[in-house]
Amino acid sequence: MAKLNPNVAERYKAVEAKNKARREASRKCFAKAIEIEPNNPITLAQFSGWYVNQGESARAIDLARSALKFAPGNPDAWLIAGMLSRRRGRLDEAESRLREGLKLSPEYADIQEVLDG
Repeated sequence: MAKLNPNVAERYKAVEAKNKARREASRKCFAKAIEIEPNNPITLAQFSGWYVNQGESARAIDLARSALKFAPGNPDAWLIAGMLSRRRGRLDEAESRLREGLKLSPEYADIQEVLDG
């Protein structure tokens, strides 16, 4: 069987720990995944989303910006950036970011749900 990329393995562990409400274990796994591959836009976007869920907007914003820098074509990064803008009361900015993500992935139900909500 093929060996899983270490970054991907840490992300899987992070998501699993997050799903089990094991906050600190999840954070450590995401941090290790970033350490392994600091410019991985998927990891950056997912870790940003994790910080959003923890209510830590400042760190989430930094990671979302990095994700967009390394992969402006990643709709997840635009979704998270839009959600962060909305939480900060920047509704026009939020809509613009969400629409950018939807333009990249027109069938992305999560983005459409945030826009509709």
